[in-house]
Amino acid sequence: MPKNAKKGGWSENKLRVAEAMATGSETQGEIAERFGIEQSTISRWKHEPEFLQKIDDITLTLERHTLAGMLRRIDEQQINTTVGEKEWLKIEEFRAKLLGFDKLKVEHSGSVKTENVTIYIPKNDRN
Repeated sequence: MPKNAKKGGWSENKLRVAEAMATGSETQGEIAERFGIEQSTISRWKHEPEFLQKIDDITLTLERHTLAGMLRRIDEQQINTTVGEKEWLKIEEFRAKLLGFDKLKVEHSGSVKTENVTIYIPKNDRN
């Protein structure tokens, strides 16, 4: 399909520009140069609600696959549901693994009103 061929009213270039803008890794000028279009064309597209919505949709899809997105969904799950203590601990353990924390057993003196205390610390390759 040629670059300017329409797919559902969108040229292939326009869709690819929206995808590139959603990643946020390039400036508008760099995107224009990469796709061989004028920056003014991108500026014009940015005034179209459908184009902005496409960027938002792609951004949201990409964000769902990031670490921040996974952690946000874990938080939402905990907030929006009532989970028991065992389920909550499993969720927290999963969150710690995502963040790269090590589980550490700590000796303590004094009284604690629970059987176990779990502490997670960031991995730093130091002992």
